[in-house]
Amino acid sequence: MDNLRIEKTWSDNDFFEINIKGSNEFITCEQNIYVAFESISTICTKLFEYVNQPNKALYFESGDKTGAYTPAISVNILPAELTGTILIELDMEIEDNDERRHRAVFYVKTDKFNLKSFSEKLEKYILKDTEIGFSSELNSVF
Repeated sequence: MDNLRIEKTWSDNDFFEINIKGSNEFITCEQNIYVAFESISTICTKLFEYVNQPNKALYFESGDKTGAYTPAISVNILPAELTGTILIELDMEIEDNDERRHRAVFYVKTDKFNLKSFSEKLEKYILKDTEIGFSSELNSVF
């Protein structure tokens, strides 16, 4: 089943380590990234804007996809289809080599209701709650 989970695994005053796990019927991919409080706040705001206007695409990324830096991920949420289906394209680095050449790019399907709920949980459990281990899941439990 298509799903996306973001879990806070470490936090500082204004910096987080999060574990991102995406899946569809063909693949499951997992990646840890570091992200600033401000970036998560911006992502939450953009997600809420998208839920209110799902006819516009939304793109954000964390990290640089080239060079020997921290792992990079990008998320491209395509405009909602007339059927209400929303496609989220994940581009995740696979950390199996030093040259950072391997990436997995795949779609996760959802709908407006689940994306809104995911955004609310992301804001509440990842951004505002100080505890680690909290997560937000898009469609179901892994």
